[in-house]
Amino acid sequence: MVKLLNIDRTSIGFVILQMVEMGLVVKDLSLEDKRSVKISITSKGVKMNQKCTKIVAKVQNEFLSILTNNQKNELISSLKLLLSHYSD
Repeated sequence: MVKLLNIDRTSIGFVILQMVEMGLVVKDLSLEDKRSVKISITSKGVKMNQKCTKIVAKVQNEFLSILTNNQKNELISSLKLLLSHYSD
């Protein structure tokens, strides 16, 4: 996840700590690898995700409303291409 988002481990750790404190996720030590931590979303986290998804969809629709459907599809295709190129 750190490589995909291009964020350093310290920043990710801080964000996860905040999410744990907010009750959105829980951290458990991996039984298979003691160096690993398993992050799981809580029911409160699921509800927050659903709420945020709705807000993002609304903002996205408003932001992209000036584009035709064809232009939206081209934009999405271009963004996917960029993501696949830079996530390798």
